[in-house]
Amino acid sequence: MSQARVDPSSRAKRRPSLEMDYYEGFQQFFLKTINASHASEIVIGSQELATSEFMEYRNRVLRYYNEKRYRDALEVALAAADKFRDHDARTSFWIACLQSRLGYHDEAIQTLQGALKRQIWWPDETLQDPDLEPIRSTPEFRAVEAECARLRSGLSTQTKSRSSSTRSSWLS
Repeated sequence: MSQARVDPSSRAKRRPSLEMDYYEGFQQFFLKTINASHASEIVIGSQELATSEFMEYRNRVLRYYNEKRYRDALEVALAAADKFRDHDARTSFWIACLQSRLGYHDEAIQTLQGALKRQIWWPDETLQDPDLEPIRSTPEFRAVEAECARLRSGLSTQTKSRSSSTRSSWLS
């Protein structure tokens, strides 16, 4: 069987791969250059790529952590936080834990407080992470715990009120 020859000049004419263009503006680019019926496939594909890339960052953080390379893990966690804003709860928690482990206690508290200002909160069990032990007894950490509980209860109240208003409008 003979192989088809590829004209090297035709390579430049090909469309860039999804991996190259899924960052900023990829949707606009692809929506203009393909049939609209395929748009949802591309969006799903980009989300899968973003999730896969996030998992690579997560795996690096965990690998460095397990190797006790906490500074390296912190650098990767900070990069992940910048790149994957939709994973703010995870990345801010990783950063706070690593900062606490490295002895940057004030920074760890500030990271948690900053996330709370963005309406990010964590369950009580998560806040019991051993990496946060050095800051757990501080008044600032107790305030973080209290604010998490407040945000949680507010969410619970909103959910109950939505379900009861939905139920009552559905019944009427």
